[in-house]
This record gives sequence, C-alpha cells and structure tokens, in this order.
Amino acid sequence: MQQISYRYRNLPIPGGGYVTGFLFHPKQKDVLYARTDIGGTYRFDFTERKWISLISHVTAEDLSETFPIALALDDDRPNVLYIACGENKPKKGVLAISEDYGETFYYERIPVLIHGNLNGRGTADRLFVDKEAPDTLYFASQQEGLYLSADRGKNWQKCRALPEDHLTFVTQVGNALLVGSAGVTTRKSNTLRGHSLYVSYDKGQTFTALEAPASHEIEGCRLNGQVAQRFGVDHKYLYVTFASTERRSYVPENGYSCDSGDTIDGNILRYPIDAEGRIGKPENITPGSYAKVTGIGQEKITSGQILDYGFSAISASPQVPGLLLAATIVKDDGDGIEETVHLNVYSLPKGPTKVIDILGDLGGFAFEDLDTPCDNSFADENGNRYITYCYLSRTYSSIFINFSRFALFPML
Repeated sequence: MQQISYRYRNLPIPGGGYVTGFLFHPKQKDVLYARTDIGGTYRFDFTERKWISLISHVTAEDLSETFPIALALDDDRPNVLYIACGENKPKKGVLAISEDYGETFYYERIPVLIHGNLNGRGTADRLFVDKEAPDTLYFASQQEGLYLSADRGKNWQKCRALPEDHLTFVTQVGNALLVGSAGVTTRKSNTLRGHSLYVSYDKGQTFTALEAPASHEIEGCRLNGQVAQRFGVDHKYLYVTFASTERRSYVPENGYSCDSGDTIDGNILRYPIDAEGRIGKPENITPGSYAKVTGIGQEKITSGQILDYGFSAISASPQVPGLLLAATIVKDDGDGIEETVHLNVYSLPKGPTKVIDILGDLGGFAFEDLDTPCDNSFADENGNRYITYCYLSRTYSSIFINFSRFALFPML
C-alpha cells in the first residue's frame, strides 16, 4: 500500500479566549506568559510575534495543566516557571515546574483542590516565590487556606495563623506578606463577609488584619462585604481594589470576581510603604466617590456614594510617574456577561505600548495612546470580532451583543 504523508499545522485563528492573567518577568526582557481558565498556559515568542502553547504534551489521562489558576516566576532565575493547576480533585492540585521557559516540566503535588475554571479565577495570582528565599513558595488556595513550601513544592504546610480559608491572592510587598481573602470562613453573619486583607511581617507565622473599606448591607444582595481583588505597587504605594458581590450573582460566597460579572460597591485604597517595608494606614482614592474623576456618567457620582460596580484590575505605570490604571467589573442588564468583563490591566515599563487590557473571552487591547481609542486587538484584518457570547431576546426577536463597561482612570 502506498504511504501518503500528511503535514498537520494549526489554523491561525485571530480570536481570543478567556485569558485570566499575564505575567512578565520583572528583570529579564522578553519573558511573558499568559494563563487561561480552560486553555492552559502560553508563552509569547517575541521573535515570531506569536503565542506558544505550553500544554501540547497534555493527554486525557491528566488534564490538570489545561486548568491553571496561577503562575509564578523566580526573580533571579528567569528560566523557571511555576504553574498551579488541577482537575477539581480533592487534595490533588498540581504544581508544574519548568526550568527551560516552559519547554519541559516536572511535577509536584499541592494538597488542595485546584481548578482554573472555578470561582476566584479572575483575581490576582495565588502563587508566589519568596524574593529572599527562592525555594520557598506560597499558594493562596480558593477555599482551603494559605500553604507554604520551603523546598519548591515537594512538601507543603498550611499557614494556620491566617484565620481565613477562602483566599484571593498572595504577594510580597516590601517586608510584608500580603494576602487577600473573600471573608467566608470569618463571615460575620449569613449576609455579611468577614475581613478581606491580611499582612504578615514574619513569613506567615502571624497575621494581622490590614485596614480595608467599610462593608455595607445592600438591599437585594445575598452576601455583602468587601473582597480584595487585585493589587498594584510602585516605589511609594500599594494599591488594592475591592468589590462586593452584587444581587444577581449565582455563587454568593465565591462570586466575588469575574465569576458572575456582577459586583457592586467598588473601592480603591492606597497604602503608603515606609522605608522599612511596612504598610501604613490607607487612603481611599476611589474614582468618583472619594476622588475627582471625569468621564461619561462619572460626573453624577457624589462623595461617599456606593458605586453600582466593583473594581478588579489595577496597575501603577512605571513609564508615567503618578499614572494609575484601574478597571471595573460590572454586569449590565441581561444574562451571560460573566466572561466578558475586564479582568486586568498592565502598564509596561517601556516601549510604545502603555497599557495592556484583558477582556474575558474576547481577548484584549494594547493602548499606545491613552487619549485615543484602541483598535480591537482581537479583530482580524477585516475588522471581524470574535465574540463568544450574545443574547437572543425572544420578546423582541433581536440579538444583543453584550459588553461590560470599562473605566480607565488616569490619576496624575
């Protein structure tokens, strides 16, 4: 029988999936990764100008790497990549470790349930490499507390000093270990969350509550209370965004982020960082309700007003001193917008691009001029936009394409 050779390759689809986070290496040029909720992890090839999938080796026997919840990089070893991922199996989370920029991996266990498509996937990264002790990793799980490994994931222990198990992120700011929480374990009542932000100055041996915005009991909301979403840092300040679960969320306890696209009572706090690396008393700089803001509809906001949207992404620009970028999470009338919210914004340290914005299942934008509307980065050469959700109204026999509102607040 004559042998016929075939050559297979991927079709170039100029669309965008649910990208839940970018991660640039803080020191090494041209090292950039992206995580998705159900599509694995990607590395950007700056020479070929394309994204490279890091899960081509994955088979149906173990799909853990298809569902990353967090990425982490080593400041002094740019070749090292850590991915926390899992298949939603109790105590069988996976830590995928690469020492060659994602070309190959070996694996360790994280003894908690992990899945990249579960609630909480839209917050800041949950995996962090200690800057002073790079073999030490911290993992903020979705609902089982904070874990620490001193040997690059071989062994883990729970940081039991932290009173909350439902977490949103972990990072290091100055000399502080900062942890965001959803306030479920420490909830004050059936309708009010517990505290949302904690700090440790002894590597997780003890924690204290860091001042956060006041929570409000809002009519119609099944579970009220501020949840720390994401953070940004510059040489003087720590910035943290907050939001409360809105009325239409189908997951009250964990529906605090893009998981319902439905948040309310947003706040942004700015914390000073002193010369010793300690975090000071915050100032509320929320656009509109606490700080001056311009924009369509923004002039109607009054001082101290409870906003009808929450905040998610935030980034302090290293290019433009004093420039702070923030994005909202809001659900307009209609269903299904949970995966079309703005998840994060990044301000690049140099180059023509000033801001990168992630927009749920639609991909994202790259702004070179903050005063000029950006072309759709997920459109093809004919302007076609790859939208993954539309709403059919049977009442009016119409199709509505839903987008979230996005607010870009430059604060100089």
